[in-house]
Amino acid sequence: MRRLLNSPIFSVIVFIGIVFGVLMYFLPVNLHRFLQPDTTLNTNQANTSDTLHFATWPEYFSSEFLSELESELNITIQLTLYHTNEELYDLMVSGKKFDVVMPTDYLVEQLIDEDIIKPIDHRLLTNYNKIDARFKDLAYDYSNQHSIPYFWGVVGLMYNNDLVVNIPNSWPSAGDTTLLRSYINRFSILDDPRISLGIALINLGFSPNSENEKEIKQATDFLIKSLPIIGLVQSDGLQQAFLDEDIYFGVNWSGSAGKLSMEQKNYRFLLPPKGSLFFIDNFAIPTTSKQDSLAYKFINYLLDSRIAAKLTNENYYANTVSDSRRYIDRLILKGPSYTNPFLSTNMYNVKDLGEINTIYIEEWQRFKISYRAFKATNQLKSTDSNKEKLIIY
Repeated sequence: MRRLLNSPIFSVIVFIGIVFGVLMYFLPVNLHRFLQPDTTLNTNQANTSDTLHFATWPEYFSSEFLSELESELNITIQLTLYHTNEELYDLMVSGKKFDVVMPTDYLVEQLIDEDIIKPIDHRLLTNYNKIDARFKDLAYDYSNQHSIPYFWGVVGLMYNNDLVVNIPNSWPSAGDTTLLRSYINRFSILDDPRISLGIALINLGFSPNSENEKEIKQATDFLIKSLPIIGLVQSDGLQQAFLDEDIYFGVNWSGSAGKLSMEQKNYRFLLPPKGSLFFIDNFAIPTTSKQDSLAYKFINYLLDSRIAAKLTNENYYANTVSDSRRYIDRLILKGPSYTNPFLSTNMYNVKDLGEINTIYIEEWQRFKISYRAFKATNQLKSTDSNKEKLIIY
C-alpha cells in the first residue's frame, strides 16, 4: 500500500482527480458560456442587416416588382412614399432614417450643401458606366459625387384630342375670361410648389428659378386667378381623372403621359413654346444610413440594363441606363415618356435657391388655401354641357 501511495502513477491519478473536481465545481455555473453561442449579435443582424429603408415616389416601383427584388437580393425593403421633394426633405431633417432616397436634381443640391447625403463610391457600382453621359456631371452634382441619376422626364401639357379641338400652344392664360368660361373645372396642375409656380413664372415671362419675391407672388396670383378652370391639383394617379373625363387637359409628367397615351390613343402631350421644365430623380444615400453595403447592392442591381428596362416598361418613366433601350417597348420609346429635353432651347431645370425656397413653399401654401376655399364655396355639378368640345385659342 505504501509503495502504491509513493508511486508516480498514483500521483498522476491524484492530480487528474483534483483537476476534474475543480472543473466539476465551476462547470455548472459557467456551462452556458461553453454550450450556448452569443445570439445577441445574430439577433440584431436578423432584424436589421438585411433590411433596406427606401423612400421614393409613388409611381416608380410596383409592389410586385419590389417583392421580386426582395427575393432576388434576399433582403427586406421597408418602403416610404412621398409626393414632393419638400415632403422628402422634411422627413429626412425630422429624423426619419433611410438607406436610399430618390431626390430630384434641385433637392440633391440642397442635401449636399446641408451634408444630409453621403459621397458616392463609384467603385462599388459596377453598372455606373452604363448611365447615359448626358445625365452625368450636371450642375446640381458635378461628377455625381453624391447622387446617381436614374429616372428623368419633362413637364408638359396633356390633353384629350376628342374634347379639345385646337392644339393648345401655350399654358392656359388666367386673364382670358372667355377661356375661363370654356375651361370651368376641367384643367389640372401638379401638386408641387416649384413645378407649378415655375410654370406660372414661365407663362409670365419670368425665370422658373426667379429669386425675386415680387415675381413669385405674381405667379401665385396667376394661379389663384385661374381657380375657376382648375378642377384638380394632383401629382400622382392622374390617368384615372383623364380617363373618366373629369379633366380634359392639364399639366403632366412625361412618364404619366406616356402611360395614358398607351391606354387611350386620343390623348396628346406637348411642350408649350414658351418653355417647360426637365427633371432627373436620383438615388442618394443619407448620412444616417447604416446599410451602405446593402444600399450599393440595391442601386447597382437597378442599374442593370434589363432591370431598368423592366421598370420603364412597367411605369413608363424614362431611365438613364443607355443600354436598357434595347429591351424597352418601342411604343414607349416613341411616345411622351422619351420626349427629348435636349432638343429644346427653353427647357429649364429647377435649381436650389437656398433661403428663397421658403418663399416658394409659403406662396404655394397661399395658393392651396385659396384653392381649398374656392372648392368649398363653388361646388360645381357636372352637366352634359361640360362634355362639349372645348376650343383653345
